Amino acid sequence: MLMVKVNQPLILKELADATNDIARGEIIQLSLYKNSFSLELKDLLKVSYLKTGRLFEAAAKSGAMLAHASDIDVKNFGLLGKTLGIAFQIQDDILDYESLHIDTGKTALQDFQEGKVTFPLFFALHASTNEEKEFLLRHLGNKKLSKTLKKKVFAIVRAKAPALEAESLLNTYLAKTRKSLEKLSHHTCYQEMLNLIIFTSQRRS
Repeated sequence: MLMVKVNQPLILKELADATNDIARGEIIQLSLYKNSFSLELKDLLKVSYLKTGRLFEAAAKSGAMLAHASDIDVKNFGLLGKTLGIAFQIQDDILDYESLHIDTGKTALQDFQEGKVTFPLFFALHASTNEEKEFLLRHLGNKKLSKTLKKKVFAIVRAKAPALEAESLLNTYLAKTRKSLEKLSHHTCYQEMLNLIIFTSQRRS
């Protein structure tokens, strides 16, 4: 009902398209988890965009359109939302593992226990030994992991090499977001958007 009350066709279309894309992302994600052995980074990025980046993108573009921003500014707000959403998802995936040692309000290793191959696990599978990889895949989806097993999963996934890969990817998307924001420095919401970027990079919950 609220969407209809907006009475702006372009915004309604943007929100409707985003809703469809988010649903498509869920379906793609389910199919990818059944083929975790052949999973590529581009697959994870696509799902992260469709599930999270697309939501941020639609929100940013809709707000810009409501404020009667220029077409180029609407485009840049959309790009900012897209990359910020992906960065937010990467950080969320990292926190799923970090929750084992810091209070994030999240259940530690929930994604792992649900059988989800997220960014940290993806990098760990590519950086670990054959023995470690076999261990991770054997316990992926195990909803009854003991504390000992959780600690071992954490030690492999958050080892130096895969942890740096995940942090590097996060920083790449934060940098892309800042680049889009610099093109919007003339807007009154510039500082608020910058605060969102900083929050995404530092959030622990």
